Amino acid sequence: MLTILIAGHNLHFIKNLVELFEQEGHTVLIDLWQGHYKHDETQSLTKLSNADLIICEWALGNSVWYSNNVKEHQRLFIRFHRQEIETDYPAKINIDSVEKIVFVSPFFQSKAIELFEIPMHKTTFIPNYVKTDDFSISKTKNAKFTIGMLGIIPQMKRFDLGLDILRNLQQHDSRYNLRIKGKLPKDYEWMIKRELEMKWYESQFSRIQTDNQLINKVHFDDWGDDVAEWFENIGFILSVSDFEGTHQAVAEGTVSGAFPMILKWPGADSIYPKSWCYKDAESITNSILNHSTRKSLRKKHAKKIIEKYDVKIIYHKWCELIGKTPIGAIND
Repeated sequence: MLTILIAGHNLHFIKNLVELFEQEGHTVLIDLWQGHYKHDETQSLTKLSNADLIICEWALGNSVWYSNNVKEHQRLFIRFHRQEIETDYPAKINIDSVEKIVFVSPFFQSKAIELFEIPMHKTTFIPNYVKTDDFSISKTKNAKFTIGMLGIIPQMKRFDLGLDILRNLQQHDSRYNLRIKGKLPKDYEWMIKRELEMKWYESQFSRIQTDNQLINKVHFDDWGDDVAEWFENIGFILSVSDFEGTHQAVAEGTVSGAFPMILKWPGADSIYPKSWCYKDAESITNSILNHSTRKSLRKKHAKKIIEKYDVKIIYHKWCELIGKTPIGAIND
């Protein structure tokens, strides 16, 4: 069995893999950073000294530090998401100390290889997982008229397009509504400092209060761990961002039985079927209006996610990467 060290500032997208490593009998150490580059170096050095294998979650300051401190007998893996592509951290990584950089998106794998001159043989693709059992839920009777957005911050999430789609739907059927789950701009100190972006949000909220086809049709739900329960009311999950890494809300929503509606951001069709991706908001509107509500089609979409992204499947891929065969129930 291995002693595996997980290091990063945000472990949300890897926590269930950590649980499976522990269930399999591996010892897992956690080095939780305070930010992209801020950490307790003494603590990091102590945990590093006890590790056989290190997985850096995010190719940020944590990956730079570990790539320059890892010992020759230790193995270092780095998980690269999307936001790293907009920083200079990947360029500072000591690539000679890294066994593999694991990308969650083929699109950003190709882009990072070119931008940071990363040797291709040092990279691989293993997607983000979905804990699909959590989202095997039933739908409420009103779900077929409810479109959902999971998170509207920052501006690149394109809250405005969600409102456009709702407005278009309202012109055909007044029963359609939009539910938004997540924090609001005022809840983030860093967002409040973005004056132009805050004014943009104010204009969107003004639309909701003044447009007759939006008034009382947009509902805001607090952020929390009840995402699966929230999806009980969602018939269509929107992904209308300018860009995304994998946008896990699409996968989670699809497993729950919501129809995926993706405005084709760069790399979307390398993660999800091309038939789920649309060229513009008007195409999404038409698809929602014309989409079959047959349970068999919803189940067919969900099956595609389960077969490709279920957490146990992704765990097997990680075991293959590190050379450890899964055992016990996880191997079923």
